[in-house]
Amino acid sequence: MDEREPSHVIGGIIALTMVLVLLYVASSFAIGFGSNQQAPPPQAAPTTSPADRASSLGITLLVFFAETLAMAYFVRRSVQGGIVLVVALFLVFFGHNAVVLHIESLIFLQAHLPTESLWKIVGMNTLVALLYAPLAVLLLGRRKRNPDAPPVWSLLRMPWGDAVWKIGIASVSYVALYLLFGYYVAWKQPAVQAYYGGTDPGSFFAQLTALGRGQPWLFAVQLLRGALWIGFAYPLIRFQDVSRSRALLACGFLFSVWSLQLLLPNPFMPHEVRMIHLREILISNFLFGALASWLFSRSPERTKTPHPSPSQS
Repeated sequence: MDEREPSHVIGGIIALTMVLVLLYVASSFAIGFGSNQQAPPPQAAPTTSPADRASSLGITLLVFFAETLAMAYFVRRSVQGGIVLVVALFLVFFGHNAVVLHIESLIFLQAHLPTESLWKIVGMNTLVALLYAPLAVLLLGRRKRNPDAPPVWSLLRMPWGDAVWKIGIASVSYVALYLLFGYYVAWKQPAVQAYYGGTDPGSFFAQLTALGRGQPWLFAVQLLRGALWIGFAYPLIRFQDVSRSRALLACGFLFSVWSLQLLLPNPFMPHEVRMIHLREILISNFLFGALASWLFSRSPERTKTPHPSPSQS
């Protein structure tokens, strides 16, 4: 990490937030959303009064600032820089925001979200990720690689045996968190049941039984999603040069920050349902991100890598 003044870093984060807003606006038109009245998340839906529009703009800026803050911490604390860091940042933004989140949309929102709109959302997020990652590395002062950093392969390397059991624990833990929070925080709410057209069977174990009989494939899909959450973030997690406690908090924030997009009005999900899902996903993904950091971060004693000087960044 370079030795930039805190004010310069804050300025870079604010500038990057505005860049993210502009990228979403431009990509929404490029992908075809600007030609009709539908406005998918994470953009706010049209509102009816100046006060509503101002509120939506404020929420949009807050959400994008939080996403930028999460990414900026990892950029600033990475022992790697340059193109390697750009690739790691792209994997997280694209993987978490365009792939893992919208596997759920593809499964559960078919009755509310047209398939064409879903693929446009994925395309929009992919385009934003391609442009955002290099701009983030540039604006946050990490455009040059750190010549003193360990080789990339040594940072990413993990014994196969360790990788297998850690990915297994992470994936199973994700399914457990998904089912527990999904039932107790979300599914027991009448608004959620009405939105998806279902009922509460009466208990968590009755819900598991119903899923096993009606949607047995869902368990495998969520195991895959758990592994994908880890896989897309793995390089960025391994590049960090921070204490174990800071890594836990930073990774929890990174995994949960995408859920803040549920704060944004959109034509596909009612406000009450969005707020319920926000509580569900924000907490469960934070816990999962912290677990991912505990399992996959490098040991603190191995992260004493010399930081680049300002001239190297």
